Amino acid sequence: MGTYTDVYGWGKTGGFGICGKTELVKTDWDELSPPLAELLSECLAPDPRQRPKQFQDVLNRMPQPA
Repeated sequence: MGTYTDVYGWGKTGGFGICGKTELVKTDWDELSPPLAELLSECLAPDPRQRPKQFQDVLNRMPQPA
């Protein structure tokens, strides 16, 4: 357990909050803005080493609402 699990959990929660499900399919990804899709994708990477290292990195990259 470590930051990588927090990042993964945030990705799952974010996907559910945005799309209403935890397992996103291609059409769900297509509905997201490119920066948000990239961030969520990195957070949900199967290999923890590919996820953002610190949760602050996630916060820094969060797209701002229009």
